[in-house]
Amino acid sequence: MVEHAVETTSTVTSIPTASGALAARSCTECPTRYLTLTSETKFYVGRTAVPFAEFKAIAGGTRGHSMTIFYRAIDNSTITRVVVWAD
Repeated sequence: MVEHAVETTSTVTSIPTASGALAARSCTECPTRYLTLTSETKFYVGRTAVPFAEFKAIAGGTRGHSMTIFYRAIDNSTITRVVVWAD
């Protein structure tokens, strides 16, 4: 499977639920890309797969973290995985 990615931060992109629509952008002035979370989307903290609740607790904190959102190239919108880079 070929994927594309959006490099962003948890301060400009929020993930309110584990499925549904997501608005992502690389910076506050960058255009918004609308992507879709599905029941098959995986969530990671670094290289470790985690449940959505744990991912949200880290990504939704007050400290901004780098985040990479991977999505399928074939439909240009379905998110396969989301990685938050937390130390």
